[in-house]
Amino acid sequence: MPDRSKTKSILSFICLDNHISWLPPPDRTALSCLALLFLLFIFPFHSFAEQTDQGSVLLTSEEKQWLIEHPIIRVNNEKAWPPLNFYENGEPQGFSVDYLNMLADKIGIRFDYQSGPEFDEFLNRMEKKQLDVMLNVVPTKERDKFILFTEPYSHNPNVIISNRKHKIDDLKQLTGLTIAVPKGFFYEQEIKENIPDIKLLQVDNIVEALKAVSFNKADATLQKEAIAQYLIASNMLMGLHLSSVMKINQADLENLRIGVRSDWPVFRTILDKAIASVSKDELRPLQQKWLQIMENLTPDIPLTKKESEWLKTHNRFSLGIDPRRAPLEEIDNIGHHTGLAKDILSIIADKLDISFNPVKNLSWPGVLMGFENGIVDVAAAMPSTPDRSRHMNFTDAYISLPLMIFTKADHPYIAALDELDQLKVAVINDYAIVEFLEKDHPNIKLLKVDRAEDGLNAVLANKADCYIDTLLTTTHQIQQHGYDSIKVAGETPYKYTVCLAVNKNLPILHSIMQKALASISDQERNSIFSKWRSIQYEHRMDYSKIWKLAGAAIIVILGFAHWNRKLRSEINEREKTAKQLQESEEKTRAMSESVHDGLVMINDQSRIMYWNSAAENLFGIAASEAMGKNLHALILPEEMREKARKGMEHFAKTGKGAVVNSLQELNAQRRDGSCFPVEVGVSGFKIGDAWYAVGTVRDITERIKTQEVVAAIRTELQLIFDNAQVGILYLKNGYSLYRCNNRLADILGYKSPKEMLGLTMTDFHLTSDKERAFDDTFYTPLTSGRLVQAEFELRKKDGSGIWCSINGKATDEQIPADLNQGVILVLDDITEKRNAQKKLKESEKRVKTILDSIHTGTVIIDPVDHHIVDVNPIAAKMINLPPEKIINRTCFEFICPAKEGHCPIVDHGHEIRDSEHVLITNDKKEIPVLKTTTAINLNSREFILESFVDLTEQKKVEKELQENLEELERFYKMAVDREEKMISLKAEINTLLNETGRNDKYTIR
Repeated sequence: MPDRSKTKSILSFICLDNHISWLPPPDRTALSCLALLFLLFIFPFHSFAEQTDQGSVLLTSEEKQWLIEHPIIRVNNEKAWPPLNFYENGEPQGFSVDYLNMLADKIGIRFDYQSGPEFDEFLNRMEKKQLDVMLNVVPTKERDKFILFTEPYSHNPNVIISNRKHKIDDLKQLTGLTIAVPKGFFYEQEIKENIPDIKLLQVDNIVEALKAVSFNKADATLQKEAIAQYLIASNMLMGLHLSSVMKINQADLENLRIGVRSDWPVFRTILDKAIASVSKDELRPLQQKWLQIMENLTPDIPLTKKESEWLKTHNRFSLGIDPRRAPLEEIDNIGHHTGLAKDILSIIADKLDISFNPVKNLSWPGVLMGFENGIVDVAAAMPSTPDRSRHMNFTDAYISLPLMIFTKADHPYIAALDELDQLKVAVINDYAIVEFLEKDHPNIKLLKVDRAEDGLNAVLANKADCYIDTLLTTTHQIQQHGYDSIKVAGETPYKYTVCLAVNKNLPILHSIMQKALASISDQERNSIFSKWRSIQYEHRMDYSKIWKLAGAAIIVILGFAHWNRKLRSEINEREKTAKQLQESEEKTRAMSESVHDGLVMINDQSRIMYWNSAAENLFGIAASEAMGKNLHALILPEEMREKARKGMEHFAKTGKGAVVNSLQELNAQRRDGSCFPVEVGVSGFKIGDAWYAVGTVRDITERIKTQEVVAAIRTELQLIFDNAQVGILYLKNGYSLYRCNNRLADILGYKSPKEMLGLTMTDFHLTSDKERAFDDTFYTPLTSGRLVQAEFELRKKDGSGIWCSINGKATDEQIPADLNQGVILVLDDITEKRNAQKKLKESEKRVKTILDSIHTGTVIIDPVDHHIVDVNPIAAKMINLPPEKIINRTCFEFICPAKEGHCPIVDHGHEIRDSEHVLITNDKKEIPVLKTTTAINLNSREFILESFVDLTEQKKVEKELQENLEELERFYKMAVDREEKMISLKAEINTLLNETGRNDKYTIR
């Protein structure tokens, strides 16, 4: 659609040109230039800023030719699937129909809606190529054979609708019940696969399914939330309960997609481009038109009996308000509480039938004090901090607001808070940011102010270097008060996670408020956020003021031109006109000088006709020196001048060129010869037969540096991603594979990551049971923002299993996290690890078996800390303790009486082999043993194996034997002594006999 303000201004110029046609050519040209300067020096900013906001569908020549060959596309229009797709008053209607028509306008085609058949018949036609496109068709393995699916264009949760006697919140609770399902809907297959013990009641359409539940012919039905709400309300069906969002194995089933016949991949690509071009501003009117909330169908708040009874006697609560925190909340000029937080609180008040009464005349510090002294019960917009937790309980956050750094427009980019050390930073007193900065950045000098306006004014007056606050509230203040020279100069790592706060003395109210907040649907929240976030965050010039001034100047010029036409003979009047023109020119110059970008105007010979002060600063060339010079010779590097000269020749003839009506990034040259990157926007206009151009020049050196840093970081991250030794899997939009690396493809047996795109996590599970176990282990904990770790057996491409260690993290920082925004899984093949563990266990089992079968006492000792790591039953019996009470105790207690640090083996290097030692029992007795020590290697570590035999019995026998030997020796000695005495006696007798002349009586040997 054309820019009406621009068209109106151009018409004004044409009108002016007609009225001054009688003037001499030099005067007429001067007057026309002046008027055009009002118009055209603004357009480069205005038109290009608007251009960047508009989505456009850029098609290839092949795609354009395809559309020419297929001007009419056949699309299904269902009889009754409101509010998405239905037929009423002779016309296709609904959210999806309007959305598809918007895509048709973007790509220049016409859809032929075909109404009448039921859903299953549409599928049959699609398979036979008798239908080209299907709306809101859910991907299944069977449909993938003949349908190509676009990217999601919206999200609609699946819900369980039951009668009041069966409140059902989980698919498993449907076991044994009767479920009404329209013929051909994907729910039928899901139910059969997940709940075999279920009774299906097939009906013709959704209305019949809802009626079956309402009239107790069925216990429940499954449907998209928006459709169920619309049909229940429009058909006035009673006694139905809308349960919480149900979990179906394929999370992608919640997405709304467009199906294209399988032989039209080009058209699927075209639709994806068109979908990507749809902005939030374009989508919002359709959502508001068709997807309004049915208030009576919001899920019940699961209050306990105690909570319900408590609310009967406690239904009025005092409310603390931040009076100047728009658009989050404020007290407006007539004393009313308004804002995003107020709308959230109003929904809760309606749901609970309670009221919140603002405590009047309280400042924000007064609200905080009110929690301490019991004056304030509740606050609707309270960021959680540890200090405040002393007096308040907080619900879950319902919005997260980034804290940004705001400075004057000429301040350089601030990359980190450390750059603010020793600088003065304005912050609102008693806000959470004060607590954050005082704790983490004590070197920053804080200027505590009462209001956002005070902080911004302090920056403008150079009393503070910057101001820190939320983007939402500060941009509101900037727009409200016209702070044109304030910009966002950086971001902080902090966020205000805005919660409902409840006085610590009311714990039961905190529980109730938490449940009530959780019951607010996504549609209700989105409606509120859309209402209050309709603020332009981009800092732009206030063009309305300039247009008013320009319009006023043109009106003056027109008036004097008309006067001169009547009284051209009067010189005095022409002098007045000249004076007025001079004043208007001065006003125009003043306005142009306020522009931060270089503003340049040239004729068709490239001669400079206007050069503002920003251009002087940018190029280091004074306006007096620049005027009349060739622009391209003045500011372009030499290698670019010839190309510019040829382009200017073409512009002089046609008013067109490569840089006209577009934004271009070029290299420019300063007076000193140094080159720097600039962004140039040019508009052309014609006066008489000559073309002129007005352009803006912006120094983008810092932007380029930032882009280069970002590009370098991205390149590094891409290299890390591609060459990581672990598999990386990025899931989005219902756990579909969005991106993965080479290592993941290797692990799961695919040729490349490209081959895996479009798969879902279902393709990587061996069975549905394993998939459910995976879902329970990962997806629920991931919504809490935690890093989840586990080991799972996944399915490779060839169908075999592979064990992987898996770490998972949600990309959404909100709690609960929206997993459709992204989940990152890091996988590592642990097959060898598990095999090694298995072998280790087998080895340990063998060692244990051998150890237990040895008939000598045996222990294994860790030489590092002298702890006993294993003991066999024989040794345990000798020590007189169970093995579990011996293991992990030191060897000094049982094996060796040596003191710690004097181990004969470890400390002194002695070798013990079949030598006698003692073993210490539990009751400190010493048992003699025959010991042998051996070094062994277990699990790549060295241990000491000590084996010993009890010598107690052997010692006893040896003692008895010794005693017997000693007794025998005594007997032997007595016998020998007697024999020696007899020999001596016999010798004496023989001697006496010889003396008497007799012969020897005894023979002595």
